[in-house]
Amino acid sequence: MIFHRLHQIIILLIYLSLSATSYGYTFEHKIENYGLTFAAHTVDQDHRTSLILNSGKGISFPAEGFIMNFDIKLRQELYTYGYILRVISHNDQNLDLVSYLYDSKISIISGSSHEKSQMVYLADSMLIRKDQWMPIQIQFFPNSAKIKINGKNIYLSHSFRDFNDVQIIFGASNLGRFFSGDVAPMSIRNLSLQSLQGKTFYYWKLDRSSKTTNNFVYDSISDLPAYVKNGKWEIDKHYHWQRVTSFEIDYKNPQLAFDEIKGNFFVASDKKLYTYNVNNKTLDTLSFKGAPFLGVSSQMLFHPLKKTLLSYNIYHNKLNWFNPTTSSWSVNQKITVDDNQHHNRFFDKDHDKLYLYGGYGRHQYSGALYEYNLKDNFKWSQMNLDTLISPRYLSALGKYSDNKLLVLGGYGSHSGKQEDFPQNFYDLYLLNLNTGTCKKLWEMNHTDEHFVMGNSAIVDTLTNSIYALTYRNDCYNTAIYLSQFLIKTNRPIRQIVSDSILYKFRDIYSYCDLFYHPNDTSLYAVILEPSKNESSLCRIYKLAFPPLIPTKTSNIENKSDKWGYLTGITIFILILLMLHWRKKRQQVKKLPETKTLNNLSLAEKLEHIPLEITTQKINRKEVKSTIFLVGGFQVFDSLGQDITGDFTPTLKHLFLFLLLNSIKNEKGVTSQRLDETFWFDMSKTSAANNRSVNIRKLRLLASKIGDITIVHKNGYWFLELGTNVTCDYYHISALLEDLKNRKQENLSIDKEKLELLLTWSSPGSLLPNINIEWLDEYKSDYYVNITDTLLEIATLDSIKDDPRLLFRIVDVILAIDCIDEDAIRLKCTLLYKMGHKGLSKQCYDKFCSDYERILNTPPEFSYEEFVR
Repeated sequence: MIFHRLHQIIILLIYLSLSATSYGYTFEHKIENYGLTFAAHTVDQDHRTSLILNSGKGISFPAEGFIMNFDIKLRQELYTYGYILRVISHNDQNLDLVSYLYDSKISIISGSSHEKSQMVYLADSMLIRKDQWMPIQIQFFPNSAKIKINGKNIYLSHSFRDFNDVQIIFGASNLGRFFSGDVAPMSIRNLSLQSLQGKTFYYWKLDRSSKTTNNFVYDSISDLPAYVKNGKWEIDKHYHWQRVTSFEIDYKNPQLAFDEIKGNFFVASDKKLYTYNVNNKTLDTLSFKGAPFLGVSSQMLFHPLKKTLLSYNIYHNKLNWFNPTTSSWSVNQKITVDDNQHHNRFFDKDHDKLYLYGGYGRHQYSGALYEYNLKDNFKWSQMNLDTLISPRYLSALGKYSDNKLLVLGGYGSHSGKQEDFPQNFYDLYLLNLNTGTCKKLWEMNHTDEHFVMGNSAIVDTLTNSIYALTYRNDCYNTAIYLSQFLIKTNRPIRQIVSDSILYKFRDIYSYCDLFYHPNDTSLYAVILEPSKNESSLCRIYKLAFPPLIPTKTSNIENKSDKWGYLTGITIFILILLMLHWRKKRQQVKKLPETKTLNNLSLAEKLEHIPLEITTQKINRKEVKSTIFLVGGFQVFDSLGQDITGDFTPTLKHLFLFLLLNSIKNEKGVTSQRLDETFWFDMSKTSAANNRSVNIRKLRLLASKIGDITIVHKNGYWFLELGTNVTCDYYHISALLEDLKNRKQENLSIDKEKLELLLTWSSPGSLLPNINIEWLDEYKSDYYVNITDTLLEIATLDSIKDDPRLLFRIVDVILAIDCIDEDAIRLKCTLLYKMGHKGLSKQCYDKFCSDYERILNTPPEFSYEEFVR
């Protein structure tokens, strides 16, 4: 069988190799945004960027000269003066390029230690412009140099006596008397050194696809190293969100719109209009008369045809227009909208129509599609889609094609009522605006943490993808990620394609949206969230499009010859492995799989539960390699020593998080979720460092308990328990599963296993002394699971006639929740029927006292109703 599989793999790889040789591999989108970015005057001198070829050692070139080529992009900052390049011969003669973008000027200086420097410059605002790549070529001849800047030639003599020892430094320099901390705000790429005849000696593409080791990048021809200090890669802009700006708004629920042509973000309060231009990085504020329609989500957009803002309200057929000339809105009074909060909207500029879908208000989720025709009828028309797509809000909407929209995910209920089992939706629908029909394209089986969407989606039909902002909606401190979903697929999954943005989710009072700006081919994430004193904060972030996950940022172009070469090596290795296996398969025995509690079957799990404690309480002083969660957190090492105190709060919570996820979900937890749970207020780098340090500490501490390993596989962290380790929560989970299975299959209840369950669960609730938000879900599930199971068992004929077992069942439930009505009713009734009427009444009185103490109100039923 193995031989057959290897044979199939080899054939497949040969086919792929031939295919790759013929056609190669290219991205659907050509990635132009690559290069090395230099940190300049915005940081201190210790953190400015250098690129030093051959690690500062001299490079030897032919006596007749050489050519240097590179592309440069200058960026606008407060201070734009700085060195682009220093070429130094024999540590004496130099030729420098210095940029001063403010005057659209590049200066070329040639000099030495024993003669006066010469300087020429090019000042041309049409050739030297910000944020545009331009080529520079320098041709070195024995006594002169020819510099071509964006097609313009400049000539200059130099004093280099030869080219045997040439040092080349971009940006900051620490070389002797050539020291300089003035760095031009720039990016560099496609750097090559050639002979005068055009033969390339060295080439650094500077796209991160070149070989890199620590701070060194190697040229693709001769592996010549170049040292990079404090560099940033342009390609990272396709994965890392860059914070563009943030500003305060004098209103708690501002409105948001975007002009994709001019790059203006409009944020409106009830009194002012804030306009931020992403091109010029300027913020303007304007007071106005009247007001837009107000609400907790945005009801404002930019009309590209009339080039002004409009505000809308489904209860008003007349739109609210902004007049920039008079700085006023057409509606004078302030009108607040309570319904359709966080609806999706789309403006069809080709047909001058506005569409709204979904939303939330007054404890009701909407499934309506609204249309407003700005050309003809000037009123809202409504179409209910409740029977086709479940009502929802917090979904994302984007244009798929003419008259077709995509609706992604959200939160709602099938009936639209908030109290009727609300849930997250992980599905994708195609809305046909012409026919009013809705088609489900897929639904994702999602078992990880809950997440919802930002308001808008970006649809990329070239790559069959839809992009949306996603974040958890089950906690306050969360993070926003850009996620990619395939549109046409049989196996829908979420692919996170960005790093995170910290986000405080306050349900309807927080808002985030995603926009695409074609002028700079970038995505913009805008976050509006409440701030102090009834104000709010607007944060804007930028990400280069298309987004790239980290594994792709190092492989912009995969050449077919490289793929064929690697495939050939792979085939060769597989053939050797196949021959070796055939030779040794009769000699080698299959090693048994390492058994852990995590990979046991249910029957095996039950076998590992100690049987000697069936009818007695567990003596915590006589255990080894044991973890107790029920009744309180307590841990004993392999020698029987209590090491609970060795767990710091962070290590204890991290240990419990990994343990509970590994037992309950049997899937572990992602690094993303760990960072969001424990280090949500840190940057991604700091969170990763803290995670690494704490997991290393936790591994050392867990090894004291016994055979416990913390592993990371397939993107998930697991805490694996060896078979010599005992955990009460693990045993209780296995026993509950077995009892429920037997009941569903109408099999008789195994009283021995029931006794075991009652003994293990008798200490009470799960982790009663630890109160953290993420733990509430596990505590609630534990309580519901064990009480429902035990109460159902108590009704069985084989159990209800056994008072001893019934009392044990009741005591376990009341140890978890002392005011559980079903359990106290059963206990009072049992005592009453057994003739212990006084004890029965005392039991009820204690229940009433606890009930009123906890809920601050007496119970609504009498003792007589209990025992009737």
